[in-house]
Amino acid sequence: MRKVQRMKGISQIGPIADKDKQLQTDDFVKAEIMNKYFSLVGKTLAQNFTEQKEHQYNHITSVTKTLQNISVDTTFLGKQLTTIKPDKGTGPDKVRPKDLNIVGESTKEGINIVLQRSITERKFPLKWKTAKMKVAYKKGETTDPSNYRPL
Repeated sequence: MRKVQRMKGISQIGPIADKDKQLQTDDFVKAEIMNKYFSLVGKTLAQNFTEQKEHQYNHITSVTKTLQNISVDTTFLGKQLTTIKPDKGTGPDKVRPKDLNIVGESTKEGINIVLQRSITERKFPLKWKTAKMKVAYKKGETTDPSNYRPL
């Protein structure tokens, strides 16, 4: 489950009801409520699908085995780093896209080492699993987390 990084000092939504229907006003608690809700949406949707018969998917092989063979071309990585739009905002790691754009070619080897090791060990830096999230109100009761969508 990915964690949502709360933006300090910014509270753009009102109180949110927790699982016990108690209104919460603390920004950290509201972020945790939203994080729990959004992380369960996919599981809830998956439960609505009917189970497929095994024979329909005989042609599909295990995806896990192919993940061991992933490799990243450093030339491709360098090109991706230098074509990052510099006017975008920073991520949770506080690295500015403009900086990545400028030093892209010189850092591609180091980034590639971290990326390859992460793929091989199936462990990724915590910062890669963290995202800044804002929510947009859709409709209905403003205290219900299901009436918001993540941005």
